[in-house]
Amino acid sequence: MPNKEPTYDISELIAISRGNESFVKKMVDIFCDQTPVLLKNMLEAYDAGDLQKMGEIAHKLKPSIDNLKMNFMPYQLIASVTQKIREIEKRGTGDLGNSNLKEILYETEAVLTNVVSLLKKDYPANNAVQ
Repeated sequence: MPNKEPTYDISELIAISRGNESFVKKMVDIFCDQTPVLLKNMLEAYDAGDLQKMGEIAHKLKPSIDNLKMNFMPYQLIASVTQKIREIEKRGTGDLGNSNLKEILYETEAVLTNVVSLLKKDYPANNAVQ
């Protein structure tokens, strides 16, 4: 049975940092602080019909998603969040493709919100207000 929970893997982040634990903690903190705001802004841009801004925000989220190797596969036919964020970014260039953009946005929001929650649980000391 496929995994129904969002997952992440910080091994890529550790590799990029060359094992610098302080850097990893800082990146997790930044992700947890900025992602909810970026998601809110991305959805607001979509609701306002500003697909270019929506795509620009997706572009900002993409590296973090890649570095945390996020995936969410409640069903094998549903694309991973790494694919979804690229689709949102692509749609921001005016390539509307099929009409399920709103669904992709809300699935992406749900996954990233859950990953932020997991990171805060798994790394509570990293998320203290500074």
